[in-house]
Amino acid sequence: MTDPAAELCDELFGRFSDIGRKDETGVERLAFGRADAEVRAQFRDECHRHGLHFHVDQIGNQFGLVKAPEEGQKIVLVGSHLDSQPAGGRFDGQLGVAAGLAVVAIERAKGSLPVGCNLGTVNWANEEGARFQPSVMGSSVFTGQLALETALNARDAQNVLLADELEAKCLAGTSMLPGQLAAYAELHVEQGSELEEHDLNIGVVERTWAAYKADIRVRGQQTHTGPTPMAKRIDALAAAARLIVLVRELGLRDYNAQLHTAIAWMRITPNSPNATPSLVELKVELRSPDESLLDATRARLSAEVTSLEDEMGVQCELNDWSERRASRFCPEIVAGVEAAISTLGLSVKRVATIAGHDAVVTNAAGAPTTLLFVPSAGGITHNAAEFTSVEDRHRGVTALAVAVKHLLERIETDSPH
Repeated sequence: MTDPAAELCDELFGRFSDIGRKDETGVERLAFGRADAEVRAQFRDECHRHGLHFHVDQIGNQFGLVKAPEEGQKIVLVGSHLDSQPAGGRFDGQLGVAAGLAVVAIERAKGSLPVGCNLGTVNWANEEGARFQPSVMGSSVFTGQLALETALNARDAQNVLLADELEAKCLAGTSMLPGQLAAYAELHVEQGSELEEHDLNIGVVERTWAAYKADIRVRGQQTHTGPTPMAKRIDALAAAARLIVLVRELGLRDYNAQLHTAIAWMRITPNSPNATPSLVELKVELRSPDESLLDATRARLSAEVTSLEDEMGVQCELNDWSERRASRFCPEIVAGVEAAISTLGLSVKRVATIAGHDAVVTNAAGAPTTLLFVPSAGGITHNAAEFTSVEDRHRGVTALAVAVKHLLERIETDSPH
């Protein structure tokens, strides 16, 4: 017999998938754009349909709660995000939102929550950071790790102010969610291949990789690509190309696969086929579970930037470093959730997350957090070909329900009677 929460998850997942559909199997819902606004409206309607109290906060996080929110109330949240990468997959984030809403709706029907505790589902705003930076914006504002004013002042590549976009599309509320985050649970596709390769059903995340991210600006001299002698050119794009190759090579060195590097975004000025660029802007990221390795890699990159300036005559700025430190999830919660899932007859393993997730943010804020993974076919992610089977999705929903029950029981045990 199929789990009712799994059946409801399938229905919700299908409805969400129809919004912003891209390349048949993918979706494109950049944060606060037209498709994102449409799927957010769908999420709101689903919350009302299942009898949940709907709330949207000042940065656009959406909540569906079993009981009306109140000050001082302990709240357990379950969810993920519905925004996507450009031409992204429909499983990243969306599965966690559909599963979270389904689990909360079923729990509401049961009608048994600890005294003084509320349960809700959440669609975190702008998790991807594909349009407005930084990523995991909504959960960071919610937990106080990013100032609301800073987030509202973010601009996209077309110089659209985030605050203006929220107002124009009526996507934000006037107040933050009352109450205290007592715990958070998230189901997510693995975005890697460990579970699939070892034929495992569920991963319980116990630790995270650190991530260092920065902006690089390479300044050269704009000139004609025809008559200007090669030796006299100060070509910002040629220098940027060297940096891109260097960053990739740093990640390919033998660090036991413990260093991932990338430059995946670039903007060229003036971006004309007949003029050498005067400015190239790039975003670099370095990821590793070993922060000392990240520090050494950052120092190496800085040294190479200086060398490039001397060799090619460009000026480079490497600044605005943001750091997400490596962290661990609460060992007691990891062990408790792992044991609870094992009783379902599912194969489970403790794993690390290399990617950032909203659960990483809530964990960093000190909230009891559990993050569960289900297999990603071939490890493909941020891609329309992203896929997780129905069977694995159902196992994930069932595991998530058990994890939420474990978190609620912890709160009930800790509450005075």
